[in-house]
Amino acid sequence: MKKDLFHKTFIEIKHSKHMDLSLFDFRRLITPSITVEPADVQLDQEWSDFEKTLTEFKMKYFKAKCDLSKIIVAISRNKDELGVIKYAINNVHREDTVDLLKSVYEKTSNSTDMENLYDQASKLAGTCKAMKKILADTNTENFNKFTCSICTENLVDIFIDPCGHVFCEGCLSKTTNKTHCPVCRTQMNALKRIFTV
Repeated sequence: MKKDLFHKTFIEIKHSKHMDLSLFDFRRLITPSITVEPADVQLDQEWSDFEKTLTEFKMKYFKAKCDLSKIIVAISRNKDELGVIKYAINNVHREDTVDLLKSVYEKTSNSTDMENLYDQASKLAGTCKAMKKILADTNTENFNKFTCSICTENLVDIFIDPCGHVFCEGCLSKTTNKTHCPVCRTQMNALKRIFTV
């Protein structure tokens, strides 16, 4: 619909005898420069409930991050202690003390507590990563950046060089002109695939 309106307006302007096309900015047809003052609107209760739930999830995320930091600190301290013991082993000359230090080093480095800490840290790091992704997806501004501007449904996976516009592969394959960007009509040098992490 937007595309049809664009073409209709373009043809009307093209046939107008009083219009200098070199001064006309066609991008304004796609992105209007009018600003609208937002009215004061009361949202439904479900939005308040959503905000409350989102806040709870953010708190869970920050708690998981704090727990992960504590475990990392504990692992780091243990590594430091092992470093001190190793230094002592290399610099002590009494054999009975060296043997004692070696047994302490073996016991500390092979401790099941340390293995459990590493496992906990790994699981918490994975949980934090998954939580962070979900929380990032709730940011509608970021979501719009990664949504196809043609269908506004699919996530983008194609980047147009040099203009930088992004689309989903399905929409781009349906365009009739394969040599120019469907938004700004810039000639395409290359199509590059976007890989999301």
